[in-house]
Amino acid sequence: QDSSSQKVGEVFVYDNFNRIPAEEVGAGDICAVSGLGNISIGDTIMGEGAEPLPTIEVEAPTVRMAFLVNTLPFSGQEGKFV
Repeated sequence: QDSSSQKVGEVFVYDNFNRIPAEEVGAGDICAVSGLGNISIGDTIMGEGAEPLPTIEVEAPTVRMAFLVNTLPFSGQEGKFV
C-alpha cells in the first residue's frame, strides 16, 4: 500500500507500561499507532501538505560483556561459612 494513502487507526501513549488511547501526540512523544503498515523508527507521520522530517539513523542495540577469572579471596573454596 502506498504510504501516502494510509490512515492511522488508533494512537496510544504509554503511562507506567500501560497503553492509553490518545487523540494526538507531538514531536518527540513516544507512541504506538495502529492501521499503518511498513513504518519504522524515525519515520514521519503527517497530514497532507506537511513537509516530512529527515529520516534518522538508529543504531542496533549492543550488549557488552566481560568474562573474568574470579580473584576474590574465597574463590575456589567450599563450605557452609565461607
